[in-house]
Order: sequence, then C-alpha cells, then structure tokens
Amino acid sequence: QSVITKRVVDKLGLVLTPESRLILHGVTGSLAVPAVRLDTLETGDLIQRDLKVAVLGSVMGGADGILGVQGFEGLRVTVDFSDDEITIVRSRGQRARLHEGTIPATLRFGRLLVVDGHVGRIRVKAVIDTGAEVTLGNLALRDALVKRGRFRNEPDDAFVIGLNDATQSGRFLRSPRIQLGDANIDDLHIIFGDIHVFRLWELEEEPAILVGMDVLGALERLVIDYRREEIQFRNRRRMP
Repeated sequence: QSVITKRVVDKLGLVLTPESRLILHGVTGSLAVPAVRLDTLETGDLIQRDLKVAVLGSVMGGADGILGVQGFEGLRVTVDFSDDEITIVRSRGQRARLHEGTIPATLRFGRLLVVDGHVGRIRVKAVIDTGAEVTLGNLALRDALVKRGRFRNEPDDAFVIGLNDATQSGRFLRSPRIQLGDANIDDLHIIFGDIHVFRLWELEEEPAILVGMDVLGALERLVIDYRREEIQFRNRRRMP
C-alpha cells in the first residue's frame, strides 16, 4: 500500500475527509488511517492512475511517502547502493550481468516477493522487504533453531517499531548461515518474535524470515525483476 505524508497532501491542496479511510497493514500491526485519491502517481515507468493512498504524519527517514508494490508486474527495479540511485523501468527479461548472483523468486498474493532458502539446515521462506530496516524471524524458525542447538549467543531483548511507532517485542539472536540462491549471509543478528506481519502473510506456521535493509543495503547493486520473478545482485568489492 502506497503512503504519502500529510505535508504532501497539503502541498497538493487535497482535503482529508472523515469517510475516506483505509486499513494500512504494517510489520507490527494494522491501522485505520486517512486516505486520499491521486489522479496520477508516476515513478519511472510505473504510472498509476486514480490511486487511493494512505496518509501518515511522517514516514521513515523524513521521506515524502512510501511506494507500495501495486502495479509492479512486468517491471524491473534496480537499486544502485554505490550511487544512491533507484530506477524503475519495463523489464526486457534481461539476465544478470557478469559476476552477479541470482535468486529465483515467486510472488505471493500477486505482489509479495518470496524466495526459498535455508537458515542453517532449516528450509525457510524468505520475504524480501526493502522497506524494513532489520531482518526478522518468526517463532517457527526460532523454535526449529533452538531444537537443533544452533544459536551461538544468549538472546537480548529487542523491539520492532512499526506504523505510528507501534511496537512488538522480540529477542535478538545471532543466526547461523543464511543461504538464498547464490547468496550466503553470515554473522547476521535477527530479531525473532510473534511478529504481526508473519500472520498477515500466512507464514506463521512454517519457518520464515523477512530480509531487511541490514542485509540488502550491504550489496553494491540489487535488481528485482518482476517479469523474470528473479532477484539479481552484486556484492560490494572488497578493498585490497
């Protein structure tokens, strides 16, 4: 679900009315919020018309809004972390570049990007979320790892902050190696808990993680190709 801030609403001269609301689903819960309808929302080759968006007082990082994943079918999103640049174009089905890895993906509910992987030797469903700051794990994965004795540290208390600063508690634990396609992730700390978003995505019963920007932001380049249903990535070059 796309979001704009109240500041943008005021700049556009739009009027909020009590009857125009929608349910906004976030990591830690769901919230009824004001909504407005935009004639056009254009971001690169993504053009959405007559779009109803949620309105919040502010969003993470002081941005003007959050771009939801509606309408991304057939598009290719490239995030160049070295140049701080994001492009959205029509996919031509291009393959990964030389020295880039790939991760096959599927679209759950038609828009949620999910990949198969392993945490240690445990099979997991991994949701790729560029809007999440940290990586989260559900209780099913935590219990499976505890059963196998795979944690290497005592848990620390942690909190996950979501919509309008709503929080959920969890435990911060060091994960064994995470493998997603060609990607191997070591020495990652994950917040495990009974997090609302796993129930929303119907992933509370099987081991699952939400991969956030603590992992994705360590890459040099990330491509999400919705036409190919594939993630392409390049690791940062190591300094000699």
